[in-house]
Amino acid sequence: MPDFFMKKILLFFLIFSLQGCFSNPEKEILRSAENEWNQRRYNNSVEKYRQLVEQYPNGKYVDDALFRLGEIYRLNLEQEKEALVYFYRLVKKESPKYKISAQENIANIYQHDLRDYDQAIIEYSKLIHMDPSRKNAAKNQYELSLCYFKKGDYVQAVTEFEILLKDYPDSEFVEHATYQKYNCYFILGSCDEAIVGYQNFLKKFPDSKFASEAKYSEGNCLEEKEDLAGALAIYKSITGEAFNKSLVDIKIQGIEDRLKKRRR
Repeated sequence: MPDFFMKKILLFFLIFSLQGCFSNPEKEILRSAENEWNQRRYNNSVEKYRQLVEQYPNGKYVDDALFRLGEIYRLNLEQEKEALVYFYRLVKKESPKYKISAQENIANIYQHDLRDYDQAIIEYSKLIHMDPSRKNAAKNQYELSLCYFKKGDYVQAVTEFEILLKDYPDSEFVEHATYQKYNCYFILGSCDEAIVGYQNFLKKFPDSKFASEAKYSEGNCLEEKEDLAGALAIYKSITGEAFNKSLVDIKIQGIEDRLKKRRR
């Protein structure tokens, strides 16, 4: 056989072999799923990702598919309970790549989407102990504290905010955590502690976006204690700031009327 024909035959077999090497059905399904998502055909994308998970349960891309299914159901289809199924699967199988991100999504879904604060507290507690790098430890502690606040357990919320302030004094959440801690005292009726707290907060964060609210709450506490002159001074100090001016004006008018009656 002439060398020319032999070389063609060898080249044919080489190309055929290479095609076999580069053919990857699992990856093709992944690409198809991604393409459907990019085209905003979310239901089609879900079907493709599910196909990948079912056909290649131990494949290279199964964790990617599970995480994307969770994201699509939560963010694109607004089916949070369905999203939980896939995030829980990643946590259960202890996915090295997605376990922590999946747990974070689970906790956030219960807090922000389903508003199931009891379950959110459980999930954030798991997350705090799950993340060995402690990269997001301050954020997770902050979210846990907010869950106690939102469910109305203000005593425990104070404890959780204090943990955040003690363990992560330089975190970005310190300002709001400090403010919320004193709000807890205010709601619990501990006016003396709340007044001192708001005053300390305003000294530490004079330019805080919560400054007006802190002053308003301090004014309410002073009213409760019948310190009308003190409350009036506080309310007048926030009239020119970013707050509900009509509400403050009503407070000011009401106290001035009460002071007039006292003088009679």
